[in-house]
Amino acid sequence: MKLLIQNLILQLMIATAISQIGLNLLTISQASWTSEQYRRMYEAGVLSDDDRVELLMGKITEMSPIGRFHAACVMRLQKIFIPKLISNYSWRTENPIVLPDNSEPEPDFALLKHRDDDYVSGHPAVDDVLLVIEVADKTLLKDREVKASIYASAGIAEYWIVNLIDRQLERYEQPISEVGSYELSQVSGEKDSFDHPILGEVIVANILP
Repeated sequence: MKLLIQNLILQLMIATAISQIGLNLLTISQASWTSEQYRRMYEAGVLSDDDRVELLMGKITEMSPIGRFHAACVMRLQKIFIPKLISNYSWRTENPIVLPDNSEPEPDFALLKHRDDDYVSGHPAVDDVLLVIEVADKTLLKDREVKASIYASAGIAEYWIVNLIDRQLERYEQPISEVGSYELSQVSGEKDSFDHPILGEVIVANILP
């Protein structure tokens, strides 16, 4: 993370589009960024798709490297869910959604309302998002606490964590935006299944690699 911040400092000093931000070298690592400033970094080439970062509550946060089990799980989510969604819904994998409080997380899977333009006119916002899924191994604590709070505060109606460590699916519903938590939580084990109003029967074992 230190090297990433150093690179940001150097590039910020020469990026015309970012020069108006006015941050100094001592405060940049703790600076708060708006969503507009964050997107401007990409437009100016300060950040690129090769940088594994996301904006969480105004902070540029480095994402953990994707391991083989994590990658396999994301692929399974796509193989299982996408055939059920074609023509009626849209979806994204590991791409930004725009939330209040200067957050642009990149969930492993997001179920979205259908849009003919595939969201080329702008990243999905809260009203577009029906379900967010994070795959968690090393990031389990972050996904349970930081991400859950961000999604609940934003009013994301449904949030799942595919817990690769305990081999279970954790489901959170009924967000309480004021306190940043979900009123309802359920845990489904590897041998469990349940019916979802959009995705139909969800067999947990089929999701876990």
